Amino acid sequence: MILTPLLCTSMLCSISSHANTDNTRALHITPEPAVVAQCHAQHQAPTLPIIKRSQPLVVNKEHAEGLEKGHRFAQKYILSTDPTDPPHRFYFGSDDEFVALLGTDSFSLEEATHFLSGLYRAYITGEYIPRDDDEAIIYLSRVIDYWELENPGNISGLAYLVAVYSLTDSDDFALLEGNDAVLSDTDASFDDELEKSLFAILAKAGSKDAQAVLIKEMLKDSDPTCREVLISDLIALADKGSPKAIDILADTYEALNNEYPNQYEKQMDYWQQQAKKFPVVNNTTRI
Repeated sequence: MILTPLLCTSMLCSISSHANTDNTRALHITPEPAVVAQCHAQHQAPTLPIIKRSQPLVVNKEHAEGLEKGHRFAQKYILSTDPTDPPHRFYFGSDDEFVALLGTDSFSLEEATHFLSGLYRAYITGEYIPRDDDEAIIYLSRVIDYWELENPGNISGLAYLVAVYSLTDSDDFALLEGNDAVLSDTDASFDDELEKSLFAILAKAGSKDAQAVLIKEMLKDSDPTCREVLISDLIALADKGSPKAIDILADTYEALNNEYPNQYEKQMDYWQQQAKKFPVVNNTTRI
């Protein structure tokens, strides 16, 4: 995985204001609140129970102490920084404890991302420290922030990254390698529990692109009324800066225009133009 720090003048940061215009709103009328509530009750994205345990799977005092120090380091030197404008390097050279622990006096953004991914793994698996999904999601949320700076819309690559870091040392990586949907650059079809759980936890950790993919899945069996509600949800995600939501809106309106000629042509043209301006990125190197 190759990550470089980007300022908020980047493509991704400019997306958030692109769709919040009268022009966009004129193309889609949001249904009444009662209809929205009813449709959201009918179409619910996969959710995961939050697990918190009191004991680790493996008792190893040295590993546990190292992870606790890593937790304190991340809180002090990484999570305290602005996620939208990360530094080129995270410096901690004046802190002898962490220099001794990590063998260096600074981290690149890529190294910081891997470090946070490791802490996510520690808390989500509960292998050497008690499992704590809430703590894991805090670290995953920052990993998502950094990932999306460099890889806007590449939700498949992010899902693979999270899948790798969700395995314990004893898990069989062949199970992951055989999951073509997660490893491909296309959206998962949610045919198995791995895909559902991956996108559910990504959405819970704040990935707008994962939320967009979940909505796309719900669109498949929605009636015309609920379809408009779900499209409104996608537009809201596009307003917040999700290239994947824009991409899905372009495809959705193209399909609707093919099914109902001339009824959705303006919407199709608009979102296809936006998709060209803010394309998804699928050029990452898997770790």
